[in-house]
Amino acid sequence: MRLWIKLNSDDLFRNDSDWKQLDDLVATYAASIRAQKQLLTELGPAKEDEHSDVRTKLTAENVRLRVEGAHALRQARQHFGSERFDRFLYTVLAPSKTMVSDGPDSAELLKTLRSAEELAQ
Repeated sequence: MRLWIKLNSDDLFRNDSDWKQLDDLVATYAASIRAQKQLLTELGPAKEDEHSDVRTKLTAENVRLRVEGAHALRQARQHFGSERFDRFLYTVLAPSKTMVSDGPDSAELLKTLRSAEELAQ
């Protein structure tokens, strides 16, 4: 993916320094992704009576993942410049991505995300 981005970006992430800075900015978000993957792995072989506990942890991790993702985007925009970073997102990344969701976000989930984001600030 990094090579593809280097080849398609005319500005950002064309050198190792940009990637190192991005890695540092999104480290917490990356840890959330790893934690979510681990919980999904645990859910498969979990016994029926353990499913509820793993699902509860997974729900909490999903909220944390969304909050950390929003925080990582804000930090990257601030670090690289919002106009420059947004141009990169919309001209390099967005055309090659498809977003998929398991359903619409409820008002309750949005409230939870806002509350969690406010606590994180």
